[in-house]
Amino acid sequence: MYSTFVGMMPKPVRVLIQVEDSALRKSRIDLIHRLLDTYSLDEVSHGLTRIPTDEHGWAELEHVLYAMRHPEFHPEPFAESHTPESVQGHLPQLDAYDRLLGGDRV
Repeated sequence: MYSTFVGMMPKPVRVLIQVEDSALRKSRIDLIHRLLDTYSLDEVSHGLTRIPTDEHGWAELEHVLYAMRHPEFHPEPFAESHTPESVQGHLPQLDAYDRLLGGDRV
């Protein structure tokens, strides 16, 4: 039945599922079917263009789709006025603290 709709699919999806090996084709169709529970066909197609086209790439597809939908959040630095300027950005020497306390840092 999928062959009826292959012509309407985006090219990266068509390339993925148009393989000679029927077992491989079935597993790829199952992958697309499972991904369509969460992502649109256009998102899957766009994700396919961002991964390597080997079997390891297919394993990365879901991670790429998740990253596309949930980009990393980098908050803007904020001005913090409670810490004195003399110690802002200071990195403590943890080895010195460990020596003072007589313990080993794990």
